[in-house]
Amino acid sequence: MTCEPIDESRWRLTFAEAEATFLINVLARLAKHYREDVNEVSPGLRAFWQNGISANIEDKSSGESREVLADSRAELRSERRALAESWLRDFELAEEPWVMEMTTAERDEFIAMLNDRRLVLAVESGVMREEAPPFGKMAVEDRRAAILEIDVLGHFIMVMLGPQIFRP
Repeated sequence: MTCEPIDESRWRLTFAEAEATFLINVLARLAKHYREDVNEVSPGLRAFWQNGISANIEDKSSGESREVLADSRAELRSERRALAESWLRDFELAEEPWVMEMTTAERDEFIAMLNDRRLVLAVESGVMREEAPPFGKMAVEDRRAAILEIDVLGHFIMVMLGPQIFRP
C-alpha cells in the first residue's frame, strides 16, 4: 500500500491485489457493522457504538450529553456506511492495482473507519480486557486472527498518516 499526496487537498492510495482483497473484506464488514441495529449487538459493542471507547470508564456526564453523543455517533455510522458501500462499488469497477483518489477529509474518514474496525475487533475478541476470559481452541485462533487484523489495519493507518508525520 502507498499513500501519496496529489496536491494540497487530495490523496492517492494504491493497493496491491492481496491488500485490496483484504481491505474489501474489511470495508464489507464495516458496512455490516454500520448497518446493524445498535440495540441488537452485544453489550460491549453497544457501549462502544453509543458512548465510544471510554464506555468502561466511569461517566460523570449528564444524561442529555450522553444522548447527544449517541445521536451523533448514530449519524456518523450512517455516513460511514455510505462511504464504505461507495468504496465497495468503486472496487468492483477498478483494475489491478486498486487506486483510490480522495480528499483529505475522505482520507481522514477512511482512517477513522479502519480504526473503528480495529476497535470493534478488540471489543469482540476481548483484546481490550485486562483479564481475558478462558477460550477454547477455536476461540484462541479467532482471537489471533483478530489481533493480526488489528495489526495490519494499524499498519495501513500509519502508511496513510506517514506523509504528515515529521521524521527528523
